[in-house]
Amino acid sequence: MAELTARQRTQRKYLAAHRDHINEGKRLGRAIARDGRLTKEELRALGRAPVRSDFGREQRPLAKRFWEKVAAGDPDECWEWQGSRHPFGYGTINVQRRPVTAHRIAYQFAHGDVPAGLYVLHHCDNPPCVNPAHLFLGTAKDNTEDMMAKGRGRPFGRPQ
Repeated sequence: MAELTARQRTQRKYLAAHRDHINEGKRLGRAIARDGRLTKEELRALGRAPVRSDFGREQRPLAKRFWEKVAAGDPDECWEWQGSRHPFGYGTINVQRRPVTAHRIAYQFAHGDVPAGLYVLHHCDNPPCVNPAHLFLGTAKDNTEDMMAKGRGRPFGRPQ
């Protein structure tokens, strides 16, 4: 019989020390699946499979998660995003495990999908603002022209 490597010895020690816990977990897992509640497969067969995240928790609807993080005020005021933010100040929220800018989601809730190739721009020039009344669609060129008109950018080309 070949000598065990250090890694194999460590693995065997771990398994020996935790074998009871591992086996108990397997028994509990099977018992939980058959305790009267429907399994995932049975729910799917009924057309009612729960939406779950990677961690097994029920996922809350996007609209609920979104509006919990908005400090809404009067219709003409900026509605500041209270959740996580991009380094440039734009709010972000995860949609299907990918970060999406919050102002884009706000625009979609108010006006529908954003056509491909268009950006969601701010009239108010306030990156964390998600008030749909302050948002409008534009091209990359519109975005650059808006930035320059508001004095946020620097001129392109070499300095004179």
